[in-house]
Amino acid sequence: MKLLVCDVEGTIFKPYMIKGSKHTSYIWTAIASFLEKEGAKGAEREEIETQRKWRDGRYGDKPSGERYINWVKDSIRIHKKYGLTEEGFYEVINSATYTEGTEDFFKMLDRNRYIPVLISGGIQNLNFKACHDLNIARENSFAACEYFFTSEGKIDESLTFINSSNFCGKEELVKVLLRRYHLAASDWVFIGDGVNDVSIAKAAPLSIGIRSGGRALERIVDYAFDNFSQLIECRELIEREGLVK
Repeated sequence: MKLLVCDVEGTIFKPYMIKGSKHTSYIWTAIASFLEKEGAKGAEREEIETQRKWRDGRYGDKPSGERYINWVKDSIRIHKKYGLTEEGFYEVINSATYTEGTEDFFKMLDRNRYIPVLISGGIQNLNFKACHDLNIARENSFAACEYFFTSEGKIDESLTFINSSNFCGKEELVKVLLRRYHLAASDWVFIGDGVNDVSIAKAAPLSIGIRSGGRALERIVDYAFDNFSQLIECRELIEREGLVK
């Protein structure tokens, strides 16, 4: 038995980029665009500004979990400022579409050999959509935060959970899960797409890159594909690793 550790945004969900920005994700950028379309002028501009602040080191000048948490807190502030409601939030989540072949891959995944795990720098509520659709246990889903809402449908920041599981922290979560399932340190495979996955891809015994979110991992990973359909068609990988039935 092995863990199949998957990134979420850009890997299993198609990424989304705001015009004029340099960063793709899905949930963060899509929420900003949704708010802008709903009349909250300035939401996209402030989202792009958080990206600039990240590049400039204004959330912290060294890679760390704290740096990413500072960015997440600023993004939550923007969502509150521009009036993100529970209804609007789930409209964005339910609009998320899977990369080509994702649903087929998880239907074919050999669950006798692999335990699927989601680790994301995004929002847990989006992960839960994937858990429901792709038959992944919620207890094996991790994200940078989880949103909760008041009875009036507004973000309840007193309940909203914030974690570090992006540039830093992903490998530590894998270690926890390996212990949970009594697996060896080499019993896992990683699938990701972005520059924030470089560290975990280097640590993984076997790493796979999905290019739908860009080509940041292409020189790092053992295999690279445009999407999961191409992955399924790679007989060498499928037969060697026994990924699908």
